Amino acid sequence: MHLRDLLNMEIKDFELERKRIEYLFQGQEFRISSTSSKYTLKKYIADDFITSTLRRTAISIDDFISECSREWENPSLMALLFYCEMILNLLGIMKIDPWTNVTAKALRERILENINLLLDKTGYCSEKGSDGIISIVKKDALTSAVIEDVTEVDVASAVLSYNRIETKGDIEGKRKLLFAIGKHVEPIIQRYKEFDGLKYDVADDVRFGLNNLHVRHNNEEGKVAKPMLKQLSAAKLESAYDDLYRSMLLLIELEKYPEAHERIKKLRKDINAA
Repeated sequence: MHLRDLLNMEIKDFELERKRIEYLFQGQEFRISSTSSKYTLKKYIADDFITSTLRRTAISIDDFISECSREWENPSLMALLFYCEMILNLLGIMKIDPWTNVTAKALRERILENINLLLDKTGYCSEKGSDGIISIVKKDALTSAVIEDVTEVDVASAVLSYNRIETKGDIEGKRKLLFAIGKHVEPIIQRYKEFDGLKYDVADDVRFGLNNLHVRHNNEEGKVAKPMLKQLSAAKLESAYDDLYRSMLLLIELEKYPEAHERIKKLRKDINAA
């Protein structure tokens, strides 16, 4: 194997990568002065943590990490990503100014480099929500475009949250997020009830999903029950929810198409006239 092959290899040893970041964060020691005790990056930001909103009810940074640690007890890609998400948020409260210790800044940068490389190689990226919390989400151009275009904070938050690593497998959580996004797309659906074409097809698919997949109505029992839903495996229902999610995002973005179409039409006319 050549060095280039090694550098381009997929990330497979998730626990090794987690331990590397862990060492940089709470194993590598340094001094902030010639007479100070030894610090780690974790100890360096411990006081900032206590005054941050990230703390919630944790009594210390160690208490917070201990509470989170059950999420990476069983090594996996999701466990590694959750750990990275926690570290990113802890690094986010670190004060960076001209008086910040040089070694502490260097360790922070090294950790960010490791995490960014891991995210890039596994198809994920980090996004900061309106609440200031950094989330790791699937790298998705459509999702990013919708988040930029939607002005309602709660809708943008729902769009972002759907792709968070901890929503995978959470059917009820995804249902609630789809319901929130569905309220935003309802006026769009109404505009495309009687038109043919792509926008009508997408709107019709979204309408069907919201009304028949136990998102907007109780489709498990009562007058609008869909008996087949109970026969679907959790994996198939989640897949259907994912398709509905992407269809709603596409419908939102298609709202911009008429303007794009006019620009392209003008450009086509200018090019053909030249």
